[in-house]
Amino acid sequence: LAVVKQRCARGLTVLGLRFTGDRLVPQERFAFLREQLGDAFMAVELDDADANPAATMPPHSVLTEHLIDEPGQPTRAALDQVLDLFRHRLLSGSQTE
Repeated sequence: LAVVKQRCARGLTVLGLRFTGDRLVPQERFAFLREQLGDAFMAVELDDADANPAATMPPHSVLTEHLIDEPGQPTRAALDQVLDLFRHRLLSGSQTE
């Protein structure tokens, strides 16, 4: 955590994705990250109803099992946000961390 905090002070962005009812990633975890990382932590919290209903487990895996890969879907928007962050950080030549 100390290393991540140092990197956030130098410009790192931490993006977290979760479904609101996810017992594996409870809201307390995101609250802790907000407290520790401040504005460097970007939380994306989706309603459980946004998860792919064909998945075999309760909503948890935003970008894989519970992804609905269709325009306009909240899980697709979350994936696009992750990809945009990767593009910005990896392709822009930005060395800030």
